[in-house]
Amino acid sequence: MEKGKPFVASLHEVENQLELSLRQAFESLEPKLQPPFSQDIPDPQEFIELSRAIVYAALCDSGSSKTHIKHLHALVTDGYAFFTSLLVGTVVELYGKLVDAAKVQLLWLTKEMVDVSSVGLEDLLVSLLRRIGSGDYGEQNVWLCFELVSLFLDKWDCLLEDAPLVLTSALYSFLRLLADHCRVSGIPKLENVKRLEIKFCVKMFKEQLNLSLKIGRTLSGYYKT
Repeated sequence: MEKGKPFVASLHEVENQLELSLRQAFESLEPKLQPPFSQDIPDPQEFIELSRAIVYAALCDSGSSKTHIKHLHALVTDGYAFFTSLLVGTVVELYGKLVDAAKVQLLWLTKEMVDVSSVGLEDLLVSLLRRIGSGDYGEQNVWLCFELVSLFLDKWDCLLEDAPLVLTSALYSFLRLLADHCRVSGIPKLENVKRLEIKFCVKMFKEQLNLSLKIGRTLSGYYKT
């Protein structure tokens, strides 16, 4: 992904406040996002602005994303809570405006937050699960479903230790989606998704029955939109 704007531009739409804050922070602090980084400890407001700038920069440019995340690791003092909240806001408010390459970057950043067990990780993963649409067999929706079920399988041990209840949320989502996906055949990418959904659900029931049985009225109501 070459460096570019992460959001689809619209001439007739007012810029979202979160989008505006991310872009302005990036434009203001772009020179500070390149090594060598300052050794000074930022004050709270500087940390907020740097976090916003890093989110925008990482969404823009996959080639520099590892550098940006290393920069974040050196700055963070809150368990990645604010950075994760920015990602949650991006999913909830701006996901539909992200260009395809930026969506790939968003999933990469999410995996990074899983690896560091960030504060707010469960909210981030649930917000992404909610972005998978039922009855939508379009390429982008199938891609998101594939990426998330793969994430839950690949990061199983980490999530089980640090955010076990999000596995229950994922089971609820993938059971619901699997019932929908099984009505359709002949779409190769969807067939692969179904295989992974089955693998995840079977793993949950076999290895984490107690977590699986937590699915109930409360969780069902939580997912109603």
